[in-house]
Amino acid sequence: MLYRHGPHVTEWFINSPLGLEQGFTLTRRPAGRGELRLALDLAGDLVPRLEAGELAFADRAGQTRLRYGALAAYDADGRALPARMALDGTRLLLAVDDAGARYPVVVDPLFAAETKLTADDGAADDEFGWSVALDGDTALVGAPNANLPDKLRAGAAYLFDSTVDLALIKQVNTDSVPQGDTFEYSLHVTNQDAETDATGVTLTDPLPAGVSYVADDSNCAVSGATVTCDLGTLSKAGGTASVHITVQATAAPGTTLTNTASVTADQSDTNPANNTDSETTLVNPKSGGGALSPLALLLGLAAVAYRRRGR
Repeated sequence: MLYRHGPHVTEWFINSPLGLEQGFTLTRRPAGRGELRLALDLAGDLVPRLEAGELAFADRAGQTRLRYGALAAYDADGRALPARMALDGTRLLLAVDDAGARYPVVVDPLFAAETKLTADDGAADDEFGWSVALDGDTALVGAPNANLPDKLRAGAAYLFDSTVDLALIKQVNTDSVPQGDTFEYSLHVTNQDAETDATGVTLTDPLPAGVSYVADDSNCAVSGATVTCDLGTLSKAGGTASVHITVQATAAPGTTLTNTASVTADQSDTNPANNTDSETTLVNPKSGGGALSPLALLLGLAAVAYRRRGR
């Protein structure tokens, strides 16, 4: 993927096993003196901070979720150029000492998601991580001094993968609603996986024909009839998030509204069957202001006749 910023700067991205590689190729040195600098504006919910020359992005709990580092720079002869990162408020500076460099020059940082593997039953002297075997997204981690119930220091191996198990439960606050009235959908998402945090969790609810969106409590994005909610990260072993969406029934009386929502994450899901859920609601005639039914009219006439006879 390429983005051109004027005639002499190209930004590019490569998805590699190590992460998302971002690069800038400059065919000509910009005007001015001193080191070469690229300024990048930062935005989003994660909080940036510099750690050991790299940019770490932490969530609200202070846990690092993403790193931007492994900064490298080189010129047309393949000569490595000194490079560093500097943080200035919400702006990141990539600074390169290009003295004597022959252009074009490439500036090449790397995005990498951070995941910490831990043993839920581990102890300090287990030596968890003594050995590691990787196969794609699966890791086998050894702890040679781990204790078993019937044997001390028997050793253990822990299997980790990057899959999650998200479960979506959808509810509605009424089984039937008068035409023109509002009602509410409640959507609850849980990460049932015991090993892996679910990142990039996104809830998508394409509202059915016959309802119109009114409001939600989670700053969701609305495009046409589709409501999309960014739920961020759900922690392993029960992390949850809930969204409430208020809609108005606009369909004709007698219409059954079926609303199906779904949830996804950055990771693959071991049980896609529970990633979707549906609810149905029947639209009734408008409440109030209508003509009296024959039975109500008959009862009313009888009451009038009774009062007259009582005089």
